[in-house]
Amino acid sequence: MKVCRGVGLIEVMVALAILMVGAVALVSLQLQLLRSQQNSQQHAAALGLAQRKLEELRSFQSVYRRPGQFAYQDIGHNQGGARQPGLYEAGQLQLSWRSQDGPPLIHLGNLPAFKRVDVQTLWLDEQQQWQSLILRGAITPYPALSRRQLEELSLIR
Repeated sequence: MKVCRGVGLIEVMVALAILMVGAVALVSLQLQLLRSQQNSQQHAAALGLAQRKLEELRSFQSVYRRPGQFAYQDIGHNQGGARQPGLYEAGQLQLSWRSQDGPPLIHLGNLPAFKRVDVQTLWLDEQQQWQSLILRGAITPYPALSRRQLEELSLIR
C-alpha cells in the first residue's frame, strides 16, 4: 500500500479558491457596511435638521404678531422662525415645511387651535437618488396663551 505524504497541487488550488471566495465576500461586506454607514449619517443629519426646525417653530415668543418677535400667528407654509427653507449642511440637505391650520378658536381671535407641521428634508444618496425624511408635529398656542393670560391677571410677573 502506498502512503501519500504532503499536499498535492489540486488540494492547494482548492484551498486557495475557498480562501479567495471568502476574501471577496469579506470585501463585499465591508463595502456594504461603508455604504450603510454613510446612509445612516445622512439620515441622522437630515433628522437633526428637521428636529431643530420643528423646535424652532415651537419656540414662538408670542401668540399674536408683535414687532421684533416670532409669533404663533407667523407659522405657515415655509414661514416662521429664523431658519429659512433652502439648502443646509454645505448644500447636502434641502429643508422645507408645510403648515396646516386646525379649527379656529373664537377666544383666540379665530387663530387656529393648533397647526400641523410637516418638516421635510431631502438629500441625494450615493447613487444620486433623492431620499426624503418628513418629521410631523403639532404646535399649539396654549403655553404662551396661558402665560399671557396669567400676566394680564397679574398672577405672575
